[in-house]
Amino acid sequence: MTRGRAPSPSRRRLLRNAAIVGASAWVPAFRHAEGDERTCADPPDFPGHVERWRQGFTNWSGGIVVDDVWTCAPRDAREVLDVADWAAAHGYRLRARGAGHNWSPLVLDGSEQCDDRVVLVSTVEHLTGTSLVPGRPGQVRVAPGVSVEALMNYLAPHGLGLTSAPTVGDVTVGGMLAIAAHGSSLPARDEDPVTGTTYGSFSDRVVEITVVAWDRRRARHRLLAIPRHSPAARAVLANLGRVFVTSVVIQAAEDVNLRCESRFDVPISELLGPPDRGGRSFASFLDETGRVEVLWFPFTEEPWLKTWSVRPERPLLSRSVDGPYNYPFTDNYPDPIAELVADMMAGNSSAGETMGPVMRAVTMAGITATASHDLWGPARHLLLYTRSTTLRADMTGHAVLVRRRDVQSVLHVFHEVFTTLLEEHRARGSFPVNMPVEIRACGLDSGEAVTRGAAIPTLSPMAPVRGRPELDIAVWLNSVSLTVTPDRHGFRAELEERLLHELGRLDVVVRPEWSKSWGYGDDGPWTGSDAFAGWIPRSFGRGDWARAVASLAWMDPNGVFSSPFLDGLLQPRT
Repeated sequence: MTRGRAPSPSRRRLLRNAAIVGASAWVPAFRHAEGDERTCADPPDFPGHVERWRQGFTNWSGGIVVDDVWTCAPRDAREVLDVADWAAAHGYRLRARGAGHNWSPLVLDGSEQCDDRVVLVSTVEHLTGTSLVPGRPGQVRVAPGVSVEALMNYLAPHGLGLTSAPTVGDVTVGGMLAIAAHGSSLPARDEDPVTGTTYGSFSDRVVEITVVAWDRRRARHRLLAIPRHSPAARAVLANLGRVFVTSVVIQAAEDVNLRCESRFDVPISELLGPPDRGGRSFASFLDETGRVEVLWFPFTEEPWLKTWSVRPERPLLSRSVDGPYNYPFTDNYPDPIAELVADMMAGNSSAGETMGPVMRAVTMAGITATASHDLWGPARHLLLYTRSTTLRADMTGHAVLVRRRDVQSVLHVFHEVFTTLLEEHRARGSFPVNMPVEIRACGLDSGEAVTRGAAIPTLSPMAPVRGRPELDIAVWLNSVSLTVTPDRHGFRAELEERLLHELGRLDVVVRPEWSKSWGYGDDGPWTGSDAFAGWIPRSFGRGDWARAVASLAWMDPNGVFSSPFLDGLLQPRT
């Protein structure tokens, strides 16, 4: 991926080290003090009543770095409109920024310089209101800067909750709507879903969404409220940051209690074995509980398997929990892992072969020390289990839409492709994977639990495939490595190519997970011209893709909320 002007070495070191060891909720890697040497000219005639400052920016993994960028923090939707009108008049672009828990270049791509005329618009300082909608049971109006943890805590006293959510609590509502964020949730075979349950993306909960749109008659921006049944909702419900969301009304579900069980005794060859073998397969756990996550440490045979099941009453052997983040050992890893990270940062790539076994041992010891094999409590306490202080890395992300009865076939193909490729690299002395492979599954978007005639978000990886109703779930495949890992991009390019080829034999549909790494080309992720023009728009349906692109452009004809990266990705591709 093309990079712009490099930050100074000290700042680059600060940015990368902060990304690897983790931090609290996203904050500027460094904030320029008033009166320091300015490398960015003042944005001309910027609205004086809107707070602004200069900062350094790094994405979650530290793979994207910008040394100096203007940021503003509107206090309300009116100020967002003021900034948008200013940007349109002065040829600037605005990029919404929430918690920053994102790997892909949807906010900035790292090539930005001061003369590129871009301003970040932070949502987390002021755009954080939440309120019940009068007369609409279970419906809540939420601002874009509200975190998923804050939203869950607001819902709980009202007997409401979310049945599926990302694992990190600081991700914001605006961010989740940009990428169609998801969790790990399907109904078990014998489960009777509670009222308001959805199994797809967070976007599927939306009843109404309000965005900033261009008013052609008045030649200025206005707030446009879009109900879920409107065709316009299809484009903005999963928008990649191409529009600015000022508020959203969601339908919450009845709150539930969950049981989360961890185990380490199922070999990966059995868990991801062929579909005709039976035994303790991923598919069997999916049928039994509906909610499954596999963390497969590289160069080990027995992964960390987690399952969640709905349990109104505490099972006899379960430990009750009264808060989220119940695996503290994953938030601050001990010295052996820190030493391996230091070795890899010093150029010793073979330390990656040791990393997986050590992480597995640390995880097992942590589970035992904290009595966390079997936990029970409110969903909000068990669905959120990763803090922002965790060891940071970057990862590939692909969703495979498949018939539920064929999920084991997909995972067996993945296992065969991944292990073969990893062994090929190890034979060459290359260790491109040093963090756990993550495997999860969830349902598709439908809107049925929200409102009649609900529009489906076109650009959601969980949007049903037109004409393919038999494809009814999404399986998520993530390969994870530290950003200092040599050969990781080459490995991932091969992995993506082989998976697309081999999974194509199973008549499934593969889509990118927008917040992760995908679309590999000669220059790394997000650079593959064949991906941008080929399998990605094709996976969403070229006609639907073109209509979504046109709708987003109609709302923002001046490209105020676009970027060079999005300009390249969001082409009609008819």
